[in-house]
Amino acid sequence: MYWDSGKKAIDSLEDVTVYHDKNSLNMVEDENSQLRNEVGEKNELIEHWIRARPIVQISGTPQKPEGAFRKFLSSTLTGDDTVNDMKEMNKKLQRMLEETLSKNILLQRDLQTLLERTEL
Repeated sequence: MYWDSGKKAIDSLEDVTVYHDKNSLNMVEDENSQLRNEVGEKNELIEHWIRARPIVQISGTPQKPEGAFRKFLSSTLTGDDTVNDMKEMNKKLQRMLEETLSKNILLQRDLQTLLERTEL
């Protein structure tokens, strides 16, 4: 009699634990999906911004390929604002990418931990 009630309690506890683990796993998967969507939206926004941004020319004449390289070198050496703006934008984008990657790594670790707990 005590054995049956103890077994029922253990079974109930196991059911509650499995239910909780499934809910936790679903929450992590949902958040991971949302983050993936957010990263995709940000990528699209960045691509749109890059495509929409006009190419700035110092002179009014069209550039030859070798002239573009010279312009890049001279603007880098003189500290042209557009090049500095691009460098700063690249730094910001790199920081954002690093943050997103670190969040994804943490989510992946959490997901792996939850999967390991549910397998036990």
